[in-house]
Amino acid sequence: MSTDFLATEFSDHEWPFEISVESFTDAHAVVRVSGNADMVTSPQLLAVINAAMTNYSEVVLDLSQVNFFSSAAIDVVLDAYARRPDSFRVFAPVRPARQVLELFADERLLTEAPAPVVDIRRAPGLQDAS
Repeated sequence: MSTDFLATEFSDHEWPFEISVESFTDAHAVVRVSGNADMVTSPQLLAVINAAMTNYSEVVLDLSQVNFFSSAAIDVVLDAYARRPDSFRVFAPVRPARQVLELFADERLLTEAPAPVVDIRRAPGLQDAS
C-alpha cells in the first residue's frame, strides 16, 4: 500500500480539508477525504477523483473523516459514479455525507470494504493444488 499522488491540504481554507490517494494494487486505489467537502474544495475533490479514475480501474472514496458534505461535493461523487458505476464506490460515509448520499445516490454506490478482497488461489503464479 502506498500513498500516490495529489495529497493536498487546504490550510488557508477556513475549515480543514485534506485529500490523498492510496494504492492497494496496480488496479485499486482509495481516495481518502477529511474535513469539509464543500463548494470551495469540490474542484480539488473532482481533480483527485478524476486522476484516480484515470490511473486505476477500481476506485473507492473513503468519507469516514468528512465533517461536512455539500451539494457541490455530491455532484462530484455522482458524476464519478455515473461514469463508472461498476468500479467506483463510497466507503464509510459519516453522518453528514451519508445524509446527502441517501437523498441523491443509488444504494449500490456504497461499499462495505475499503480495499479489494483478493482470492489468493487466483493470484498470478499460484495454481490449484487439487
